[in-house]
Amino acid sequence: KRANSADRCEYWLRKMIDANHSNNYYQGEKNFIAKPNVQTYNLIMDAHIQLSDAPRVQDMLLEMDATNGLIPPNSESFSKVIRAWNLDELHEKQYGLPGSSVENAWRWLDELLQRERKGDVDLGPAPELFSSILKTAARSSARGENMLTVGLA
Repeated sequence: KRANSADRCEYWLRKMIDANHSNNYYQGEKNFIAKPNVQTYNLIMDAHIQLSDAPRVQDMLLEMDATNGLIPPNSESFSKVIRAWNLDELHEKQYGLPGSSVENAWRWLDELLQRERKGDVDLGPAPELFSSILKTAARSSARGENMLTVGLA
């Protein structure tokens, strides 16, 4: 895992997006560059997970959401964001205060469940995601109200 591997992946994602933008090629000209899809984003999310960059993993999901249904995130995308925040909680150089990463993971699980109820996303292994959050909370050095909130929910 190279330090710039996720950046290189994102560079190629931007190239794919630019190449497939309707204003970038003349009418009748064929474009042989593949369009990005949910698997493209999920691979880039994996690269950021390997670098312990939970905020960037989350940003990739938010970027998919911003496509207004062109590239909708799937349950695997949500799972990756939840896993990234769980790993961040246990990482020495944590992104936020102790417990805040577990709260982020919980919020994303809740978002996934809400979307499943609406029929937006096919729900994946929700019990597994729930138990992973609880296990992370148990191993976290955080103590206090924020951890109780996750446990009671």
